[in-house]
Amino acid sequence: MTKQLLVYVKPKMLLLIGFAIIGLSLAGSYLYLFEESKQNYMTWQGKLRNLQRNQDAFDFDDRIEQLQFEIERLNGPSDSDALNEPASKRVAGIITRFDQIAEEHSVVLLGVTPGSAIPVAVFDELPFFVEVVGNYAGLFNWLYDVESRVELIVVKRFDIRPIGNASQRHMRLTIAIYDPRPGL
Repeated sequence: MTKQLLVYVKPKMLLLIGFAIIGLSLAGSYLYLFEESKQNYMTWQGKLRNLQRNQDAFDFDDRIEQLQFEIERLNGPSDSDALNEPASKRVAGIITRFDQIAEEHSVVLLGVTPGSAIPVAVFDELPFFVEVVGNYAGLFNWLYDVESRVELIVVKRFDIRPIGNASQRHMRLTIAIYDPRPGL
């Protein structure tokens, strides 16, 4: 039966059908195998261009300023120098540091009250009762910097409460600083 059909089909038509089958097979293979890979490649090229644009927009001035601040902090007086200062001068220096760090994070330092020194093992524990006001992120950043930039400090207690319906928070802390006891 197929022989009878082939008799009626001209050879040029068979050649055209053969090329059509080969062409459709190649087109289908291309779309199935390569088009998805090409789309992925184009997507990643776009992402790479965006990253390169963002890298060009990166503010190196802020990073340089942060590094300069870190260099100044590291070149400043060491904690061992501070430990040899008289207690009254150390308390004033610590309160000044709290205030400077508060200004950096747009936090208002309402008050710092130093407590009486309490002997603990070979240390004297000097408590500070601190009150600050600011937004939550500012308070968090302030506390993080206080803990990292003031020597031998421990946050013993804190209480944070919202102020009205605003984004401002009021935080009370008890911060203890430990000094090695003289003569031990």
